Amino acid sequence: MKKLRKIYDIFHRTFGKYRLQIGALVAIGFISGMLEGIGANALIPLFSFITGAGEGGSDFISKSIENVFLFLNVDFGVMYLLVFIAALFVFKAIV
Repeated sequence: MKKLRKIYDIFHRTFGKYRLQIGALVAIGFISGMLEGIGANALIPLFSFITGAGEGGSDFISKSIENVFLFLNVDFGVMYLLVFIAALFVFKAIV
């Protein structure tokens, strides 16, 4: 326990004044990871449309994406899904 306290003290003295910047990097990294996961999971309904195997995936994120499209009154089709995926990856790159 004493070693952990010493390590904490060293890190606090070294990086303590950068707490906000480190917190911002953690938050941005988390948001970026979430966007990447949603964008990659949006490929499931896209491949489903392309192969003709159904109307999208049955997982939570695929159904959520479909519900967002329905809520916004946008056709849940290949073209709009491609635009959505591209926008997610561009937004992730900006983040």
